[in-house]
Amino acid sequence: MKKEHFTATLSLLLLLVLVSCSQEETKTKNQLASRLGAPIATNTVQIGSQIWMTKNLNVSHYRNGDPIPQVTDPSQWANLTTGAWCYYQNNTANGRVYGKLYNWYAVNDPRGLAPSGYHIPTDTEYSELINSLGGTNVAGAALKESGTVHWNSPNSGASNSSGFTGLPGGTCQVNGSYYGLGILGCWWTATENNSCCAWYYTFAYNGNTVSKVNYGKNGGLSIRCIKDVAIDIDGNTYQPVTIGTQTWTQSNLKVSRYRNGDPIPQVQDPGAWENLTTGAWCYYDNDPNYNGQRYGKLYNWYAINDPRGIAPVGFHIPSDAEWSVLTTYLNGDGNAMKSVLWGGSFPVGCAPSNSSRFAGLPGGWRDDFFFVYYGINDACLWWSSTEHTNSGAWDRSIERISPAIYRSDRGKKSGLSVRCVQD
Repeated sequence: MKKEHFTATLSLLLLLVLVSCSQEETKTKNQLASRLGAPIATNTVQIGSQIWMTKNLNVSHYRNGDPIPQVTDPSQWANLTTGAWCYYQNNTANGRVYGKLYNWYAVNDPRGLAPSGYHIPTDTEYSELINSLGGTNVAGAALKESGTVHWNSPNSGASNSSGFTGLPGGTCQVNGSYYGLGILGCWWTATENNSCCAWYYTFAYNGNTVSKVNYGKNGGLSIRCIKDVAIDIDGNTYQPVTIGTQTWTQSNLKVSRYRNGDPIPQVQDPGAWENLTTGAWCYYDNDPNYNGQRYGKLYNWYAINDPRGIAPVGFHIPSDAEWSVLTTYLNGDGNAMKSVLWGGSFPVGCAPSNSSRFAGLPGGWRDDFFFVYYGINDACLWWSSTEHTNSGAWDRSIERISPAIYRSDRGKKSGLSVRCVQD
């Protein structure tokens, strides 16, 4: 028999077959940071919904292994129309601190500059970063490394409260000369303005303003990389969040098609849902507006297990073992997974902290007995890809009245939410 742990208010509904749950056995890991810019992996920081690298790019090869030419001669640099890099004043010591300076042709090369899982940010992505830090007039303070070890005095207002740790790496100008070390930092976007120019963002030692500048593509500037966003076949986007060694989608799956384009049937009728042995989805209470937009879709396990795949490219449905990695890292703390947007009241010790930034919302579930809906606003349940019995598979859940994370053997005909983890 199975046994479920959910709110006392649902106890009147326990005509259902009870399902057994076991709280995850966990070990203590590093404590999660809760400041504005939360360190989430080596040399990365989460700022708002974005994950940025905290150091300037310093690669000398494209992603496929082809070398990016180092060009030290000013006249040669000025005439380039293909990718290249240099150190500020051709000094390798500057490279160790500030990274390399790249022309925009290297940024735009289809072989790729950024590490796997990252890309060069667009103008739109830089705008989102700056707006999340208060706008162009003040964001520079939050983005600049504090102090005057690298920045010229006075380095006005610098707090680095975002964790971005912007450094004044200067520029290799379009004529091949150098300017700005210690004075300003300049970072290319991936966004072209016209045939000769592209956009970059900059801030300086003597103010907090972030400026957007149109500049010649053969200029040499610093580069930061941003974590890729997951996109499913329907075009829904999912912000990634790195927790420990794993990167998860930060919202529930909403896709209505398998990866190959085949539709996943929407099944509303309880009788039709009961007879399913193939993949299907539904909205809680068949409400596509509020419930569908806020909580995503509920899927049976047959959709999870379908070889056509439902996760965005580069991601997959987590196995039972991968869920255990997450819950162990969180020391079994369900509150760390709860979004602060749950709303309502909580028993003592059960309030959301979302310190992991997992941002779980209480989307409820469709049960596998009466095939009706329970638990919205009180519980979150997510499938794993791991089968337990012929009729059941493992899930994870958190609830309003408990600080724990639960592991359950759930009937495959149940309709649960889905999160994805990066390959």
